[in-house]
Amino acid sequence: MKRKATISFLILWYVPVACVQWIASRITVGSINPWYKGLSKAPWNPPTWVFGPTWTLLYLMMTLAVWIVFLTKPKTSKHKLSYVLFFMQLLLNGAWSFLFFGIHSPGWALIDLTLLIVLISLTFIVFYRIRPLAGWLLIPYLMWSLYALTLNAAIWWLN
Repeated sequence: MKRKATISFLILWYVPVACVQWIASRITVGSINPWYKGLSKAPWNPPTWVFGPTWTLLYLMMTLAVWIVFLTKPKTSKHKLSYVLFFMQLLLNGAWSFLFFGIHSPGWALIDLTLLIVLISLTFIVFYRIRPLAGWLLIPYLMWSLYALTLNAAIWWLN
């Protein structure tokens, strides 16, 4: 595959990820003041400014992971499954912002996040079997999501 085409595919894979990122950020920003700031949070909750850069990096790593899978030949049935899992977890990722910040429902967001972690784990396994690097690129996303689960659970419990 030509270098120009390869980069074009990277950009194409980023488009759905960027859409989720953009929509989630719009929903989130609208609820920071006063709703989120007024919630009781866990002592290990990071400052609000940490979330934007962290998620930007994680979204870029997710894009690189799926792009690496896409570039891997030969195409197998695992590829199709990997794309289905990738888009399902991306959908749940965006749904979390809607549930937590959009409708102010930490309980439903916690359920969504639990399912998201299962899907990220399955996506990791399938990506890893296709190309180990693609799987490893999802590990920071999985770790952050597990950390987010503790933050979400604490907010649900404390409020």
